[in-house]
Amino acid sequence: MKQNQWVLFGTVLGITLSATSLGLQLKHGGVSVFDRYRKAASSLEFHRAEFNNAAVRANLPFRSGVGTPFAAGLSDDGRQFIVITPVKSAALPRVHMCCGHGPTTTPELERVLSLAAIDARSAFAATFKEDHRLTFEHDVVIKYVDFELIAEGEPLDQGTVATFQNQKFDWGPAFKLAP
Repeated sequence: MKQNQWVLFGTVLGITLSATSLGLQLKHGGVSVFDRYRKAASSLEFHRAEFNNAAVRANLPFRSGVGTPFAAGLSDDGRQFIVITPVKSAALPRVHMCCGHGPTTTPELERVLSLAAIDARSAFAATFKEDHRLTFEHDVVIKYVDFELIAEGEPLDQGTVATFQNQKFDWGPAFKLAP
């Protein structure tokens, strides 16, 4: 009979620990679907890869003012994959001033930004093809950042021309600076 008590105690303890773990996960928003991709890397290896990527990106041509998208990492909460697409505002298709309300988009501007989103979607699909829990629409945010503003010392959030998520554009603070 004593053995059955230990089995019962172990079962109750296991259920209690599982419930506590689940409660903590819910309290902290659960586990990110990207957690399985986090692995420790040496600092040197990380910086070497960053250097190589930056060198390649610096030499890629811009199409209609839009550069090649690249993976910047995860959002602060670890739930979204952030893609940065460099842009040159001066080379983007023109925007129109509408009714004194400031610049508005044109179909051509949205088209060239959407082409970069298609490139990012293809790269995301190739990278995470094995994980069916991830979707581009839900798990990816594309930030179109004017690197000329960043080079002048503007913070990243002030250099954002647009953000693309869930199939729509949100225009950022640097959009007004676009020609």
